[in-house]
Amino acid sequence: MIMEKVRYDRDIAFDLLRAIIIFSALILHYDTNFHISIFAKPSRIFQAYIFTIGGFFFFTTGYMARKIYLKRFLQRPKQVSKKIFFKGFSILILYLVYVFLMHILTETKIPKSLITFIFDHKFFTKILFTFSILFMLTPIILFLYTRTPKLIIAMLALITLLVIIYDQNWIIPHSLKVIFFDRNLFLYSLFPSLVVYAGGFITANWESKISKSSASLKITH
Repeated sequence: MIMEKVRYDRDIAFDLLRAIIIFSALILHYDTNFHISIFAKPSRIFQAYIFTIGGFFFFTTGYMARKIYLKRFLQRPKQVSKKIFFKGFSILILYLVYVFLMHILTETKIPKSLITFIFDHKFFTKILFTFSILFMLTPIILFLYTRTPKLIIAMLALITLLVIIYDQNWIIPHSLKVIFFDRNLFLYSLFPSLVVYAGGFITANWESKISKSSASLKITH
């Protein structure tokens, strides 16, 4: 009963933090258009020094992948993989439809380039692109984690290294810079977001190990 109570309280706290971040993000988006000044200050402080909306949701995706989806994946790998993948795919389609409709409603020209269509607009929803991709990658990450965890660690180390050493002067296609590397071109580029996702995954992994250690100590005593 005690362990259930602790777990329940932790989830409530997690949901409360998520609600605060979403609310602060809405305040900031509203302030961009209507300049609500001092009322937006607490949200600016929260986003600047505690958690950005993007960082939190990428962290949460990794956290939930380890804490919730891994258990389900081990029981029903095919069904769970399909469910997670199509959830991410649905978010991607929703995002693309939204951008298209906003172009129509605002009477702005629809770009011919797919990269420009996805990333070069001012409709405040670009985070959904990366969020959807992380969801679609989750079944692959869970599969590799259960089969070859060392490979996952090596891949994470490589991605983290690339994020650290990345330079805007690298001679690679502009589209790759936008999608994978450059947060100046696209704030929610994939590789930095994957590193944050991994942080959530690792946090949930540590939490699981601590819970198991605590449970075993109680049984011993």
